[in-house]
Amino acid sequence: MQIKAIGKRRESAPRPAQTAAEQVYLIAEQPERSGLVESALRRASLKLRSYSSAEQFLYDVSSDNRGVVVTEANLPGISGVELHHRLIERGIDLPVIVLTDEGDIPTAVRALEAGALDCVEEPVHARALVHRIRDALSRYHS
Repeated sequence: MQIKAIGKRRESAPRPAQTAAEQVYLIAEQPERSGLVESALRRASLKLRSYSSAEQFLYDVSSDNRGVVVTEANLPGISGVELHHRLIERGIDLPVIVLTDEGDIPTAVRALEAGALDCVEEPVHARALVHRIRDALSRYHS
């Protein structure tokens, strides 16, 4: 089901210089998936750090980090949902967007119940993901 926006289309204004809050942390195991998402984020001029595991990201992240986390739900080792739990336990307040497999409603529900900001079904539509990331950045770091 597609939702149509109603109203006037806004002209795009020039984007201000990037801030640390525009950092996107992408955690994705599969390089072909992460490559598509990475190129979409770069085209949208979003600052990107990629990780191949939740463990790797948890090693790097601190409560000083700002931005948004985009993670696959089904990672080996620590899942995307468990990653969000661990961020909360460590007092790290970053919005989390979870990428779920097509039709994986139980995982999406678990992620949202755990406090994820949003779930996006894969295969990812780049513009929709960029829109959700920008929304998360403005809501959490404005």
